[in-house]
Amino acid sequence: MENNRELPWTGERFVPSCTGQLLYEHLHRYAVAAALADGKRVLDIACGEGYGANLLAATAAQVIGVDIASEVIAHARQAYRKENLIFREGSCLNIPVEDHSIDLVVSFETIEHIDEPLAFLQEIKRVLAVDGALIMSSPDKAEYTDRTGATNPFHKQELYHEEFLLLLKQHFKRCRIGKQKLVAGSWIAADDLAAEDTFGTFSGDIHSIAFRPGVYRGVYSLALCSDARLPAWKLGVYANSRESERIWNLVERFGSPENIQNTVASLEQRAARQAEVLAQLRSHLGELKSQLNSSRIGLTRTQARVDELTGDLRRQLLATKKLTWLLSETEKSAARLRASRRWKIANPFAALKAFLSGREVEGYGHLEKIVSDYLQWRPHHPEVYKIDEQIGGLEHRSLASPPRLAGPNGSTAAPITPPAPTKPIEFPVRDSVDVSVIIPVFNQLQFTQSSLASIQDNQADQSLEVIVVDDSSTDGTEETLPRIPGLVYLRNEENVGFVASCNRGAAKARGNYLVFLNNDTVVTAGWLSALRETFQFEPHAGLVGSKLIYPDGRLQEAGGIIWRDGSGWNRGKFDDPRKPEYNFLREVDYCSAACLMLPKSLFQRIGGFDSRYVPAYYEDTDLAFKVRAAGFKVLYQPLSEVFHFEGATGGTDISTGTKKHQEINRKAFAAKWKEALATKPANGDVAALEQLPQGYKRILVIDHHLPMPDRDSGSLRMFQILTILPHLGHRVSFIPDNLANIPPYGDDLRKRGIEVVLRPHIKDVNNYIERHGRKYDVIILSRCGTAKKHIAAVRLHAPQSHVIFDTVDLHFLRAAREAELTQKVESRTQARETQQQEYAVINEADETWVVSVAERELLLQDLPGKQIEVVSNIVDIETPTTAFADRADFLFIGSFLHPPNVDAVLYFAKEIYPLIAQHLPTAKFYIIGDKAPPEVVALASNNVIVTGAVPDVRPFFESVKLSVAPLRFGAGVKGKINQSMAFGVPVVATSIAVEGMSLTHEEDVLVAEAPADFARNLVALYQSEEMWNRLSENGLTKARSLYSPQVAREQLSRLFSDEHTSKSLHRRALAVAG
Repeated sequence: MENNRELPWTGERFVPSCTGQLLYEHLHRYAVAAALADGKRVLDIACGEGYGANLLAATAAQVIGVDIASEVIAHARQAYRKENLIFREGSCLNIPVEDHSIDLVVSFETIEHIDEPLAFLQEIKRVLAVDGALIMSSPDKAEYTDRTGATNPFHKQELYHEEFLLLLKQHFKRCRIGKQKLVAGSWIAADDLAAEDTFGTFSGDIHSIAFRPGVYRGVYSLALCSDARLPAWKLGVYANSRESERIWNLVERFGSPENIQNTVASLEQRAARQAEVLAQLRSHLGELKSQLNSSRIGLTRTQARVDELTGDLRRQLLATKKLTWLLSETEKSAARLRASRRWKIANPFAALKAFLSGREVEGYGHLEKIVSDYLQWRPHHPEVYKIDEQIGGLEHRSLASPPRLAGPNGSTAAPITPPAPTKPIEFPVRDSVDVSVIIPVFNQLQFTQSSLASIQDNQADQSLEVIVVDDSSTDGTEETLPRIPGLVYLRNEENVGFVASCNRGAAKARGNYLVFLNNDTVVTAGWLSALRETFQFEPHAGLVGSKLIYPDGRLQEAGGIIWRDGSGWNRGKFDDPRKPEYNFLREVDYCSAACLMLPKSLFQRIGGFDSRYVPAYYEDTDLAFKVRAAGFKVLYQPLSEVFHFEGATGGTDISTGTKKHQEINRKAFAAKWKEALATKPANGDVAALEQLPQGYKRILVIDHHLPMPDRDSGSLRMFQILTILPHLGHRVSFIPDNLANIPPYGDDLRKRGIEVVLRPHIKDVNNYIERHGRKYDVIILSRCGTAKKHIAAVRLHAPQSHVIFDTVDLHFLRAAREAELTQKVESRTQARETQQQEYAVINEADETWVVSVAERELLLQDLPGKQIEVVSNIVDIETPTTAFADRADFLFIGSFLHPPNVDAVLYFAKEIYPLIAQHLPTAKFYIIGDKAPPEVVALASNNVIVTGAVPDVRPFFESVKLSVAPLRFGAGVKGKINQSMAFGVPVVATSIAVEGMSLTHEEDVLVAEAPADFARNLVALYQSEEMWNRLSENGLTKARSLYSPQVAREQLSRLFSDEHTSKSLHRRALAVAG
């Protein structure tokens, strides 16, 4: 059985996809060897991808193919499967074959790759039977290198024909040698060779002809050697008439100058015609690019719609779940009510009343009546009144109990054995891989198969290879695992332990990142991507470990703790793995090698697992300490969840077996890392463990809901602030005021190092502040409504905290401008009330954040002496890749929960867009944003596209020419403008839209007020490449200098410094004293 998947061509070894000269040279040599292999035990040393060993197996009794490259052997085992064909990984200088067990050794194009040819020949002699033979080839240096001047970078040393023969005669009593050369010529041979016949090479021309025995100027030397009688070998021409005819046709076609000139003229004419076609194709390509942009945007819109419908379905299912709960509880309450004495007394009179009125009794005594009267009598029944709170704790996934592996018959009892694979296990073979998963095993085949099956089921689109290092198992592992397609299987000839097995697997790994995984684990969805993504979020990440869970659902490890004496403890052991404190990325002392990832380059640089810990235990702890000593972080990533049958393969008795090395290696570890351990807490000192280093703070942030950075600019700003603070070394907790976990936004914070606290772990924000407020150094209350609600509890229960009111933007200013525009009395009243509320919170807080200098100056005029700081919008700077000529259309982006955006789009569509359409009739206007109201949706037409929420706006910004911001009221820095600038897309905006952004008309943006001016500026920018390029470049520069994460990082670093936050305590003390 053969598998057609091929290894890539590297230049070092032949692969079946090679053609021409290489193909015939290699096939010819193996054809000669196959004639010698009939009925013999054959070794193909340096067998490469296995094609030659497969050919030999057609005639031999048994063939063993040996190569040093593990990925090559893995491929050969899949590609060529015969009962008499075996592939083994091994070196030419240590061939994994018993002494004197081989009848014929085949070695083609190998000896020139080896530094020690004498040792190689001695190893061949060791494995050969007494009467065995060797057939070997090697390039003749005179023809291969000297005459051509070419060099082969893979060759260590090349031999001349005579040197090759002399070397072989030093090791074998009998040798015959010949040559090989690829030719195009004529072949004459007798049907029956006579003894006096001579085989050789004719050469010359019409003037003279010469004959030489054998192959003249052969490129390769080919020798047959033995200490016994040499077998007869079949030599001749490897013919391919089709290739030969093609060569002669070329000779005849280009054999004279006239033919060449005619061919050149013909080719020039063809080139001219192709140039015309190319011009047409380029024109067509431009059209296709435009269509591609439209299709890409259409696909994004479709995906957004799918996500929206999926979210609707999830919400509907959740609502159904809540109603089902409510119905069940109501029925229970109804049953209790019917059983009560009050009901038994009242019900006869109800029946009599029903009889007299002609109504059915059922209308009074059953569920319908109870449900209709529910709101009236609920306050009198406390047990039912609690239902709302219980419903509020529900989520789209169950958090009431931790995840578990299903036991027999679907039960959730802790299984004695791991779940068995439900389908055949196989892995794809890739030319290159990003991650190598290394699994050391010793027996316990059932656990290994279960682990492999879980990797197969949860690999998603990860580019990975799986390497199993079999530490000399005795339970059938050797017979089973090599048959798994795509699995790289390595076997130790003797048991060397966990450490050595891991190091061997790492040496053979092709991935940029290594994952060490125990075979008694079961991985879950997203486990690998969560580990891999951490290295993107954390530039200083060196080692990242998973959350380990017992099969019964209890937490096994949320990162490891090392005490001063070198002993360790698993953080959170036996606790609920869903608790907030175990569900955010954090630095830890170490992560268990049951599942951890690190870059291969770093693993090699620090020397891998230290052999002093052979066979096992403390090797992972030592590795973590070496990673930290090299200047990198050791991190725990809770979004990577792995079930671990701890002790299933290593045992649990620390006095016997491998487990006894745990205490031995602890002492070795403590001696090696004595200085580092001196800084660790004493055993069990949890309080000291939780202390942060000097200058770092515990920060609590409360906002109205989880930040949704793809929905609105306020969320994007909050998301950026939250992700920057952990990078500054601070410990951050976030509470959404609605306590709702809205996927995927909670996990987006958790995997970046933010603790997210919500239902069902808390039911009231102020209650949480009462219980935990004193542990926070800084508390940020975001938005006026949220801050007003909780600032009293913060002042009461967290008196030590530096309290920051983050306005996001000044709501009263926006409301006042809306009132001025609409001239509504109620709007003016609302604006005054909002201003009073915001100013009250500002007076209560130690510090207030605004998003622009203009807002800061406004507040200081009204509230002199208050601490007002600017923390503006934060956007990632994107380098544009699409040129002006390849762009079309324009867009508006913003959340329609924000009234100024609704007004802006309706105003633009009614007053401005018709003027633009007169000049740009084919240009499309994209309206991007969440929760568009009916009046905005109604604007949709062929050229006006209302997309709704879009998870990834890059395709739009990479294809449109410009962005519009026709705002007529609002406040703060507008995210739609700095986001557009960050993508290099110029903006046409009103003066209110660019307020406080330090932007200059005709340099950074175009500013216009009246509809006609707005339309004229937009059309001019749309049509001018020079103006577009200037505004694009200047906008990028301005965004980078004002709104980049680096600028925000510097500002936040100052605002959370001890020097800055201590000022608020000083001011507060003075106020109390005054």
